[in-house]
Amino acid sequence: MKKANILIPLFFLLIFSINTNAQKYGFEEDDFAISASIGAFGSRVGELEESGYKFQFSNAMFLNKNVTAGFKFGFDGISSVEDNLSFGLFSRYYFSPEKRFSLFGTVGFDYMSQKNGDAKANISVFKITPGVSYFLTENVILEAAIGGFGLSAKSVIDEEATINSNKVFFGANMSSLQFGIVFRKN
Repeated sequence: MKKANILIPLFFLLIFSINTNAQKYGFEEDDFAISASIGAFGSRVGELEESGYKFQFSNAMFLNKNVTAGFKFGFDGISSVEDNLSFGLFSRYYFSPEKRFSLFGTVGFDYMSQKNGDAKANISVFKITPGVSYFLTENVILEAAIGGFGLSAKSVIDEEATINSNKVFFGANMSSLQFGIVFRKN
């Protein structure tokens, strides 16, 4: 236990002090960012409960030091769905990109295709998501995003009928937390 009391603070000290003097943090116009993220989610509506995970990959180009535009694709593992693929477009605004620690806001549009047995669903989502980024080194960034505000439209098609639904959502809880790592190429 004594070793853990010493090693844990040393680990965090090492992470936060990696090359602090010689590094240039921040983004510049025409930088590229490639990222991978993972998240877990859960929801409950009445008696219907759903949980799962999400893997997402994205590629973005910096239009200036604050704004990116890019595309993303991914897949979800949802407890009630066999196949779930998604792709989308997004733009992100970094509030203090020249600093090691920066808040950001992402605006995005996603399209998802789900299949479960004979039923198929098409889902369109417009979402605004807050997040934070932290430069480990000049070109490696950790990021976290939580919750968001948005609109979704879902169309479920099976042999018997087509069901359409629209939803407005807002959330900032631990069930919508997503972590990622970003690799910057300048």
